[in-house]
Amino acid sequence: MEHYYGAETMHASVQRLARTLPRGASHPTVAATFVTLQLGATAIRYAVCSMCLPLSEVLTTFLEDLKLPRDAYALAYEGTVVPPHASATALGLLPASGATIFGQRRNGLCCIEEGEAWVVSPPDPEKRHVNVLRVVPHGRTAAQQHISCMNQLGEALRIDRLGSTQHIHLSDVDTLSVVFAHLSFQDLLSACQACVLWHLVSQRTSLLLQLQGGHWTTLEGLESPSFLKLLREYSHRLDRVQLQQKARAVRQMRTVCTAKEAKSMSMWGGTRPHMFTKAAGCTIMRTVQADSPVENLCQLSLGLHAARTKCFTALPGIKTHDEIVAMVKALELDGGLGGGVAAGQFEPLPTPVPVQADGKVTRIVAASSNELRQMSVALFRKYFSPDMYYIFPLLAHRQALFGLDFTSVNTWAIIHSDQPVGAVAWRFLTPPLNIEAHERGARGVLEVLFIGVWEHYRHHQCASVAVAALEAVARAQPGCAMLYVEIGHEQPKARKFWCNNGFELVNSSVQSHSPPEQLLFFENACLRFSDTEQYIKQLDG
Repeated sequence: MEHYYGAETMHASVQRLARTLPRGASHPTVAATFVTLQLGATAIRYAVCSMCLPLSEVLTTFLEDLKLPRDAYALAYEGTVVPPHASATALGLLPASGATIFGQRRNGLCCIEEGEAWVVSPPDPEKRHVNVLRVVPHGRTAAQQHISCMNQLGEALRIDRLGSTQHIHLSDVDTLSVVFAHLSFQDLLSACQACVLWHLVSQRTSLLLQLQGGHWTTLEGLESPSFLKLLREYSHRLDRVQLQQKARAVRQMRTVCTAKEAKSMSMWGGTRPHMFTKAAGCTIMRTVQADSPVENLCQLSLGLHAARTKCFTALPGIKTHDEIVAMVKALELDGGLGGGVAAGQFEPLPTPVPVQADGKVTRIVAASSNELRQMSVALFRKYFSPDMYYIFPLLAHRQALFGLDFTSVNTWAIIHSDQPVGAVAWRFLTPPLNIEAHERGARGVLEVLFIGVWEHYRHHQCASVAVAALEAVARAQPGCAMLYVEIGHEQPKARKFWCNNGFELVNSSVQSHSPPEQLLFFENACLRFSDTEQYIKQLDG
């Protein structure tokens, strides 16, 4: 995200500084205040260039420095969640010690050779404890914590709904179930601790939502009476073996897939992208910068992720990225990937309708031949992350390996003027427990995994034709409520393309609203990455 000088929210002193910086120069952050963000035992202090800068920028910096998902946390100050656009001034935070001067050089964080300059003296060590904001779970992360607490509570108490002493008290279970179905996970956790009746009803409601949302990893080892009864009730749709396989597949995918995009678009070369830009080709100044060396940030990030990665790879059947790479290499060399490839489950259109643009025809066909599958692999390898290099053959050839199941993936080729110019890989994802339109729960989606067009064939609406074909198939599929795609944080062209085709950032509008159980389904069923945002297009209506 970039902020441009002249915006109404920018501090006047920052605007004065922008007018004086030499063209093409780059300078460290000029601190108007220092803000410390704390997540558990991890705390990082940041220099912020303006008291009017939205604190959401500081949070985004913190999460990216620690390689945490942007949409999973929020800021809290004095026990209250901070709105995204709140600034240091709005919260009454203390400014940094120092003064604004003009026309001369003095000691400080930033000094300019000539003209006006905003200079701040070094931070006061005695004030390092002020301006502390806590990073708290938000959205799906908060829901996951509440779910985990409920499951642990049910496992510890093991309250069974059988017995004559409970018969009278369970007479209004159906009514309570309808009421509890409208509660948030946080409220369900509170209800779970009220009494035996509310405990049983809230446990059942929570477990049903977890099954509908594909929250396999929290359900895999449960032995509570409520869960065992629920499994017996829905044994015709899901059993313990299926649940364990799905939980293992989720863990395996999280150890393999990290980034989606091939490279960062940030001109800082992988450091913080938040900066002021006065004009194209002019001065750049970072708005938020950690008040500690980059090496320390890397150590903090590794400390947060090392235990999780070690836990995943230590589980039975979970393979490391290197082990999967070696296996795919061997399969590619001996031709094992090419044998027994099942045809795609869905043709692009029952009767393909060619689309004409610039005097040339664009068609969408199933990548049923080995040549088209190899083309899609080469295309995706060129334009997407190296982390996925040895995963793309599994997608194109509809393979299952080490719990990574891509047998339901469909690959289409984009043909323009009788030449293969692009490809799209996608699949349908359906929750195991179907719900009615008026009921609460996750809904089926068409997940667009990867789409690409060779660079010299772009700007001919080829990819848009493919998206239109995907939407037509999605609307014809019973139970499919939306299209879903993940877009890189620093991919403005991709974001513009998808928005032009009707996609919106999840929960950015009424049309893109997704309840917590739908977010959990995205998290556990879709191919998630560390450098992307979730976009959807609702098909209702």
